[in-house]
Amino acid sequence: KPWPWLARWTRLHALCGADGYFKSGIIYDDEAALKEVERKGPKEAQCIFGCFPHGVISLGHGLLMTDAAGFLTKFPSLVAMRRDLVASVTLAVPGYRELLMWLGCVDAGKATARRILRKGYHMYVLPGGEAEQMLTQFNKQRVFVQKRKGFVKLAIEHGASLVPVYSFGETDMYHTSTLLMGARQWAMKHLRVALPLFWGRWGTPVPYPVTLTMVVGAPVPVTRVEPASAITNEQVEEVHAA
Repeated sequence: KPWPWLARWTRLHALCGADGYFKSGIIYDDEAALKEVERKGPKEAQCIFGCFPHGVISLGHGLLMTDAAGFLTKFPSLVAMRRDLVASVTLAVPGYRELLMWLGCVDAGKATARRILRKGYHMYVLPGGEAEQMLTQFNKQRVFVQKRKGFVKLAIEHGASLVPVYSFGETDMYHTSTLLMGARQWAMKHLRVALPLFWGRWGTPVPYPVTLTMVVGAPVPVTRVEPASAITNEQVEEVHAA
């Protein structure tokens, strides 16, 4: 069960750069529309936040889970009434698993995603997943989204609006290597484990002190189609292209 106080804990915010190591902030394309979503609540205005890019460590994701950049203060119920999908492997690490679960994270399986949407939560997801993580290159903006349409189908199935989110600076934290990329891609495909080779400041895992700017787009309304079996590929393609 999530611990709401943890998202406000200032020492946790330090991991997202709130202590001054990073410069972080959030820009809202339509703050009024998000306020309206918050006012109505997920029962009437459910949203799926699609976050890009994954980057090496997905630090931008932390800005939405905590109050490190003021998101919780501005939209308290968008944090309290949401669940974040994370890779199964991260929930297998003792200690880290508990931290993620206390922040409201759940396994990124299809059954889990459908269950939390049925229960009436907003959902935050990194559609690019491990594939996008492996594609991360220093100072380059790349996303893996053309083949990722499952989150769009879920939006149609539940009539949830799609909110695009992009974190500029996420790919500037580390240099990465393509060494043994073939073997690591195999491990990702067959073992569902991403193994990025990366280094930051002084050649260590310490990230470079970048400016992380997250842009949260306006909710894109999605018409619900029932039953789910009636959803066509054409409908998914149309919403995905929007």
